[in-house]
Amino acid sequence: MMWEHLKELELRVRRFYLRQRQRPFRGELVTSACSVLPTATPRILLLRQDRIGDVLCSTPILDTLRHAFPHARMDIVLSKNNIALAGIVHHWCDHVWCYGKTLASFLHLRRMLRRMQYDVVVDLMDNPSTTSTMLIAATNAPFRFGIFKENAWAYTHCVPLLDRSRYHYVERIAQLLLPFGIDPASAQLDLRYPLSQSDIARAACDLGLPEHPERCGFVFIHTSTRHQPLQWEWGRYRELVRILRQRFPSLAIGLGGTEHDADAINAIASECGGFALPTLPFHRYAAMLYYARLLITPDTSIVHVAAALKVPAVVLFHRGDERLLPWYPYRSPYRALVSNGSVNAIAASDVLAAACELLAENSPPTGERIFAAL
Repeated sequence: MMWEHLKELELRVRRFYLRQRQRPFRGELVTSACSVLPTATPRILLLRQDRIGDVLCSTPILDTLRHAFPHARMDIVLSKNNIALAGIVHHWCDHVWCYGKTLASFLHLRRMLRRMQYDVVVDLMDNPSTTSTMLIAATNAPFRFGIFKENAWAYTHCVPLLDRSRYHYVERIAQLLLPFGIDPASAQLDLRYPLSQSDIARAACDLGLPEHPERCGFVFIHTSTRHQPLQWEWGRYRELVRILRQRFPSLAIGLGGTEHDADAINAIASECGGFALPTLPFHRYAAMLYYARLLITPDTSIVHVAAALKVPAVVLFHRGDERLLPWYPYRSPYRALVSNGSVNAIAASDVLAAACELLAENSPPTGERIFAAL
């Protein structure tokens, strides 16, 4: 609760800063694909200093830009919140900068970014960010791309903000391809999560597949205790594992989460016939999804890895704002159970029903939204 109050205070301070700096947008609004860059080999800097899920949803843009500008210099700014994905974004980016959210870190990063003399900086956020605004100014880049919002004055070129209640986040930020001369409608926007053969082999060992071959094609249950609305009670996980074991006795069920969840996960796995997934760095943990038949979770970060790997997912959503479309798995099979309050309004029987649909051979490839009773 204290963390949530501090976060709200931080957001208010940041909004105040943006309001104080706000001035009219005097740049160009780009509504169709038309390259505004004077070179085919630009030095590009991308800003993505937020959460892991945001980075994963940005991978289609990274991939599209790399293919469109194979010889360009392309760097990205991450933060301590998502630096775990540095190895993934190196698949497209030449260098990863890390922003530490301290004054010393900002001043050092500002000096380094100016030294790089980027041609264009791209703000990959569809909400106004004080950090992004400051980093944009720090680059001195002549071209500054962003989505038209409260801090639009910081950009030289803006793209329209699509309706947040109708368009998926991936589609909203894909509009930033327009000033590069790329039509988002023609781009391949499926999420990416590249895995090497060594990643896949190591995931097999992490799962214990040589000793437990039945775990290939397992149900991956990922818990989350980050903040209250996403906390599904341990009793519900216990009930879910039990009824899944009864319904699918030959199906292996793995439970994973953070190291803080380890004791509860081990207890449920022991009592109910599942197995505990090892606590690993994010990339190794996510790679185990390669062998999963289904993901069940209230945590949207791992959901986007599943979407990239086309692993069907049952996702428990807390929808705090009716004006925002939840971050459903993009272009991947899913069932979404959505509660306007805590996800504890969602019953284990509802999760089982959704899981059964996706485990059935004739399950449709598109997601159906199942709204939970409050």
